[in-house]
Amino acid sequence: FRGCHFNNVDLNHMEAQNNYLLDILYEHCDLSNVNFRNSLFRRAKFKDCKLTGADFSECMLDQLVFENCQMNYTNFSSTKIKGLQFNECQLNESSFNECDLKKAEFHQCNLQRCEFLSTLLNGVDLRSNHIEGLLLSLNNLKGAIVSSSQALDLSLLLGIKIKDN
Repeated sequence: FRGCHFNNVDLNHMEAQNNYLLDILYEHCDLSNVNFRNSLFRRAKFKDCKLTGADFSECMLDQLVFENCQMNYTNFSSTKIKGLQFNECQLNESSFNECDLKKAEFHQCNLQRCEFLSTLLNGVDLRSNHIEGLLLSLNNLKGAIVSSSQALDLSLLLGIKIKDN
């Protein structure tokens, strides 16, 4: 697909793996449970879309933007990222396993109970996001940028009990 604009289209459960998507815009679309596995996205945008349970595993993402999308339970495992931005997205319980997120940005997203296993978060700024209940290993957290209140939440991973007085 090249240079397409999808507006208010229901593509629920579509099989779209192994595709090349260039200069694509999805607006107000239902892409729940769509299988994009092993696809290449370049200069693409999803705006106000529903992507619950979508599979982006093993994709190449180059200048891909998600804006105000419902993306709970989405799979980004083993994805190669050259430019990825999430703005005001719901990503509860999504998987970012075995990813390199150096070129990924998260702005005002809900990342509760997301998985970041075997994924380095070095340099990833999580301050404006909800990150309660993340599933990750402590080594992968090294270098992540968090707020002081988020650091308190993350201290639970260490088994630390914080008490005042």
